[in-house]
Amino acid sequence: ERLLGDGPVQGVTLVVFELQGLAQARRQHGHAAAEGISREFGQRLLDRIRATDRVAQWDDTRFLAVIRGTIKDAVARTSKIHFWLEGRYPIASPYGATYAEINVAVRYLDPLPGEARSAFLARVDQPEPQPAADAGAA
Repeated sequence: ERLLGDGPVQGVTLVVFELQGLAQARRQHGHAAAEGISREFGQRLLDRIRATDRVAQWDDTRFLAVIRGTIKDAVARTSKIHFWLEGRYPIASPYGATYAEINVAVRYLDPLPGEARSAFLARVDQPEPQPAADAGAA
């Protein structure tokens, strides 16, 4: 939030990384295993983000990256990161090594002209708009 400032948000793009498979790992292996996966994911993300950008865990399954620049800059910098984040995450088990398969959905949010920080961050929790159906389709 500090990076976004108090006035209208400008000059940054918010990248939402959503872990897919974490809920299943929690059901199969427990809360502690899911927490371990979240910590590992966060560390992997931090290792790939520039020092001038910021990362925070938003909720159980989502992390946010605040990337300085336009949405085009954010896509260029994070499109390859996505592949470093997906894959197998180790889970400690008394029965030996086991893994959870985690996929990652990525969404980019650009601030609207004059948009306040609170409104910009509130859009993280709104469903992604779906493209309008083709009016000419039967």
